[in-house]
Parts: sequence; C-alpha cells; structure tokens
Amino acid sequence: MASQNRVLYSVLAYIWILWLVGLVSGGNDPVIKRHVNQGLNLFIIWTAASILAHIPILDIIGGILYILCIVLMVMGILSAVKQDDRPLPILSIVTLIR
Repeated sequence: MASQNRVLYSVLAYIWILWLVGLVSGGNDPVIKRHVNQGLNLFIIWTAASILAHIPILDIIGGILYILCIVLMVMGILSAVKQDDRPLPILSIVTLIR
C-alpha cells in the first residue's frame, strides 16, 4: 500500500498545484520529496510562462515555455509511474524542498 501512495503522490506532484498534496502527505519519503521538488520547479516555470504569455513582445517565449512544461510534465508522470530514480532535466537543477 505504501508503494501505491508513493506513486500517487509522485504523479500528483507534476499536475499543476497538486504538488502540495505530496508535500503535506508524503512525510519524509525522499522519492516523494524529489518528485515534489521537481513539481514545484515545474509550477514555477508554468507560472513564468503564464506571465510571459500575456506580454505582447514575449508571448512567443511564453508559448515555448508552455510546450516545455507539458513535455516535462509527461516525462515526470511517466518517471513516477515507472518508479525511475533518474532526475528530470531542467527540473532537478534547483532544490527548493529538502
């Protein structure tokens, strides 16, 4: 049962603001913390893309960031389901949650 919760919290970490569920419920599990950290980084990039998409000159950069976020979200969810231990590119550079 613990493994199913680990996968659930890890998958939820990549879906917009639902990384909070893993942060609150995940406890001290290092795997969940890694996925929550990557989900938080993804959320920050998504928020930056939203801001840039509303600025007329920078809207193309915002669109590119949206596409990057969707690709990273799918990669993160697949990594969580497969229980792969490799960190994702870009999202694992900064560690915000220890």
